[in-house]
Amino acid sequence: MKRSIVCSALCLLSVTAQADLQCREAWLREPPPKASVLAGYAQLHNTAAKPLIITGVDVAGFERAEIHRTELKAGVARMVSVEHLTIEPNASAILEPGAMHMMLFRPRHTLHAGDKVSWYFTTNQGPQRCTAMVEK
Repeated sequence: MKRSIVCSALCLLSVTAQADLQCREAWLREPPPKASVLAGYAQLHNTAAKPLIITGVDVAGFERAEIHRTELKAGVARMVSVEHLTIEPNASAILEPGAMHMMLFRPRHTLHAGDKVSWYFTTNQGPQRCTAMVEK
């Protein structure tokens, strides 16, 4: 827990003034009581002149977070962790239901519609911050 608090604080302090990663329509659904895993969605747009590579994510109020993609094999959907997400210059990666998305594990408190959740991405261009809305 201390590690996550320290990481969140350091990420917040070190976020660049001009972010190369724009988050558009970032959201997660209001979870049912006692939910231990949630999914987050957004459009992640690289405004930099070089590729942006996401190598990790920390989400305030959660034990851990990962980017996953959904794969279909023999008619069965399964989630696969995405270790590095590369977004080319002036391009976007879409995190959406049934495709690539963010998995948020073990929330530390109850979330309600209207709450905001900060996502801190580790990238080759420095830390990048995104704010997601909790929706009904």
